[in-house]
Amino acid sequence: MLGDIKYQPIAISVASANAQVTVEADTDKLYSRCTGIFISVPSDSVITSTLSRLELGGKELFPDGYEIKMLNTTGDVPVDERYYELNEPAKGARLKTKYNDSGLFTGTYPYTAILYMRLENK
Repeated sequence: MLGDIKYQPIAISVASANAQVTVEADTDKLYSRCTGIFISVPSDSVITSTLSRLELGGKELFPDGYEIKMLNTTGDVPVDERYYELNEPAKGARLKTKYNDSGLFTGTYPYTAILYMRLENK
């Protein structure tokens, strides 16, 4: 039987400082709702990076310039409480955005950020 919750990761490979990375992915067709979103980054030094008009299924969820720090938490927050709460149709809905690197990463490029979608059958 299909599980009630799926955490769908979308890897964002950032090649260089100030890079803009187009992100497009479809939610798993077997899950009816996207109930949360979270972004994991390798360092707090990139937390001021932004997303451009994040949309799901053609509906704008976040406007241009939305800072990823609004979709991220510190490690002391329990995993099941890290997600920005949503209640949007999934079932193959297309996620579209651009990840705009701040150029402030103190590590070595390239790096990978991961956008997680929490999908559920509700």
